[in-house]
Amino acid sequence: MLSEINPELYTTVESVKTVLLKLNNNGLTSVVIVSNTGQFLKVVGDGDIRRFLSGGGDLKDLITLVKVPEEQKIVQLPVNRSEVAKIFSSQSNIRLIPVVDSDGMLRNIITEKSFEKSIPVSQPKLTEIEINNCTSALADNWISSQGKFINDFEAKISDDIGGKAVCVSNGTVAIELSIKALNLGDGKKIGVPNFTFGATVNAILNAGSIPVLLDVCPVTWKVNINEDELVALNLDGIILVNIYGLSYRKDEISFFKLHCNKLIIDSAEAVRKNIFKDDEYSDAMTFSFFANKILTTGEGGAVVFRDHEVKNKAKVLRDHGMDIKRRYWHVKVGSNYRMTNLQAAIGLGQLQRIDSILEERKLIFDRYNVHFDNSDIINNKNMASGVSPWLYTITLDDKINVNSLLNFLSAHLIEAREIFYPMSLMEIFKPYKYKTSYISEELLSSGICLPTFNGLSLKDVDKISNKIVRFLENE
Repeated sequence: MLSEINPELYTTVESVKTVLLKLNNNGLTSVVIVSNTGQFLKVVGDGDIRRFLSGGGDLKDLITLVKVPEEQKIVQLPVNRSEVAKIFSSQSNIRLIPVVDSDGMLRNIITEKSFEKSIPVSQPKLTEIEINNCTSALADNWISSQGKFINDFEAKISDDIGGKAVCVSNGTVAIELSIKALNLGDGKKIGVPNFTFGATVNAILNAGSIPVLLDVCPVTWKVNINEDELVALNLDGIILVNIYGLSYRKDEISFFKLHCNKLIIDSAEAVRKNIFKDDEYSDAMTFSFFANKILTTGEGGAVVFRDHEVKNKAKVLRDHGMDIKRRYWHVKVGSNYRMTNLQAAIGLGQLQRIDSILEERKLIFDRYNVHFDNSDIINNKNMASGVSPWLYTITLDDKINVNSLLNFLSAHLIEAREIFYPMSLMEIFKPYKYKTSYISEELLSSGICLPTFNGLSLKDVDKISNKIVRFLENE
């Protein structure tokens, strides 16, 4: 790994004179000292050497004799980008940060310049359209949960996505609100995929319902249950999750709707035009507009309903349970799940650009596919044509250590993430298992999500892919 680090940024145990030459060459006033085996020892700055020489030290002395501050800023794998940014912004005297693994071995050296080129797993991209919308909202002084952008955004969602839209403060309460509006709360049993983000199950519990964890196919990542088993569970409703952008087909949705009174689709990770119009069978579909989603409002979410009366009920529940026609008159026990006008201003701009947003992300997916399609170790079949391009997600051969790959990428300032943990492995959700063994638990150790966001260059996609291929070749 040392061979991949700029040699001007580190040295093994040498004389003070040799280290001074390194300092002059790298222009950063600091250099990292490592042992002959690559073990991190310390960071030495020019000020440390000046104090050493003025105290009687000699240029021929070994650098290990130079005293440095007891607490030095280092980061361990995996690299926390927020931590690095905080160090550089708060301490102007720090010009480089060593990255070490759990054994204290030097894996990289981060400079401000190299950190600027680091690749996050996701980040939002806003344009003049969103900025102008926000400026307009600020100029009109409508910054709370009322204003024209709320109405315009809900109308645009209804037109482009389908259904009757209600905007909310985040994707989690979007699920909770849909459950309550469809009368699935108060102890009713709701089936939910075992492979999902915890927000789906939390929303069921917060609505007063009982989740039933359903197994998923380790290949398709969709709920995998036979008809007899589904009938025996006697569910009041079911929530299907478009996990990692993989939408359920119409025939799959129809199968589940036949055996459940109500069906909700958690589509936090999948969005496209007419996605709700096209399925025909679900009663509601929920979306998240968190900063890492395809469309973002920073925080925020929405629900679309088939039925107009259910939508009106949801609006009452969202707005403190107040009567729509009589302000401050409460007709239900509600909550404040409202989105702000500023969030809606951003969301409207995003939705107006949905075609270009999806097209750019599709190009990223296509480029990853070029690198991985013929791999015997990487399974990227779920990222083929038709997936909603959220995070490019792959599974790996069982012999590959996923954490080692994540740390390898992190050392190269590439942020990647493991896939979600199956709910059945967590103590708080174990009571909602209906069987002892879940095939979906096998997914835990094999999947990772790669950087995917608008603004990610295809050159960076090539860089990420080549790093992964090289890592796998050496395994």
